[in-house]
Order: sequence, then C-alpha cells, then structure tokens
Amino acid sequence: MRNAAILATIVLLAGCAGGPTHRGGQLSKQQYLSAIQAIPAPMRTGATGAPIVGLVISGTITNDGTQPLQCSRSAFVLVRPNDGDVSPTAQFCAIPSIPPQQSTFFNATFAAAPRDDWKLRFEHGDGTYEVHDLIVPPG
Repeated sequence: MRNAAILATIVLLAGCAGGPTHRGGQLSKQQYLSAIQAIPAPMRTGATGAPIVGLVISGTITNDGTQPLQCSRSAFVLVRPNDGDVSPTAQFCAIPSIPPQQSTFFNATFAAAPRDDWKLRFEHGDGTYEVHDLIVPPG
C-alpha cells in the first residue's frame, strides 16, 4: 500500500513539473500547408457544456513528396512559447491519404482561446514538421 502511495505521488509530481510539452523532430525544408486561415468560433466544452471561443484553422495541404502523406488529427498541433501544446478536438481532410503531387482541403478545431502568438505545427509523419505563424482575429 505504501509503495502505491509513493508511486501515485511521483506520477502526480511528474505531471505538475513537466512544464511546456512540445514535440521533438526536425524542422522540414518542405512546406505542405498553404492558404492557412484561423477563425475564432464558438464551441462547447466537453465537461460542462459551457460555451467558449475556440479556433478553427483551415487551409490546403499539398503533398510535394514521393510517398502518400497522411492527414490526421495527430498531425496538427497548436503551439506557443512557454505553454503546452494543444491538439485538435476535431479535424477533417477531404482526402485522408494524400497521393504525391496532389492537394486537399483541411480544417482543424481547437479548444484554445484566440491569441496572436499561436503557431500551427504540422507533422509530416517522417519525423519532420513545419510551423506556421497564425494571424488570429480577436474572438
């Protein structure tokens, strides 16, 4: 019993001391995202159903590579300095697996307050990523 209490305390403290959670990887030389727009949008929280203002980000993905590019919820992340990452609550791609030399529309919804220091990170799936500054109109 004592070991279980110690283990629970360690897990709790590790979660509190983690600070910002940013993913690793290497910045890509290829930029697949374009025509990116960020729009504040009303949404409801899952826990209480209380209304909040979140962000809907949309744009185009163009696969300039030689392999199919996966467009999934885990590929999109909102990041900002000195803060944790925010994963989308919903995401859509017109083509989920984008063939080489093809483009598709995407959108991702984030439960994150509109701020002018958000950046959109897109994971390429090969360990590389791209980051885009967002122009976020006031909510």
